[in-house]
Amino acid sequence: AYKKDSQVNGLDVMTYFWDERDGAAFCGWWFGPKVGGDQVWAYHPGKDIMTPPKSGWKVPYDGPVDASFAISKAAPGAAQQQEAWGQQQQQGYGQQQGYQQQQQQQQQQQQQ
Repeated sequence: AYKKDSQVNGLDVMTYFWDERDGAAFCGWWFGPKVGGDQVWAYHPGKDIMTPPKSGWKVPYDGPVDASFAISKAAPGAAQQQEAWGQQQQQGYGQQQGYQQQQQQQQQQQQQ
């Protein structure tokens, strides 16, 4: 099983292989918030593939293959880079708010 580093819409994103314990129709690769759970988003019937396939996924799981859906391995450090970028954005937002507060205070002082 593989787990995305960060949640999406408050849910974990798992990619996992399910064997034939529930029948051949359920055997293959799955995307969902929990391994073996009832909620799933995508399915790939590949039974002889040792790692999640890059393409050929059915999205939704019972629909046709979505040619635009492809997965790839994240580059080393990508999660840390995204997290750092998010922190920078939050810091920038805080700095912007501080600047706006200063501007408002100066305007109020000028009006007095």
